[in-house]
Amino acid sequence: MAPDDDPRLREFAEEFPSDAAPWAATAAPFRRWAVWLILATAIAVLVTGVALAHGLVLAGGLVLAGVAGQLVTPNRPGGPESDHRR
Repeated sequence: MAPDDDPRLREFAEEFPSDAAPWAATAAPFRRWAVWLILATAIAVLVTGVALAHGLVLAGGLVLAGVAGQLVTPNRPGGPESDHRR
């Protein structure tokens, strides 16, 4: 049974507005420079990992690059009416 199949959970989720993050508009400038900082750190760590031939440092750079990529992508619409499994 999927979590969306439970009518009580669906009713509970409908009580909250879909735009429940009013702070998102004010956090945009902070988010922009934070993403660039994370991305620059990821590139530096990746280059260091390659130069030192150290797998753990290289993996850390890849993780930081993934975090930066996740923060850069726009928010996708979600909810029971949208189907991302096409």
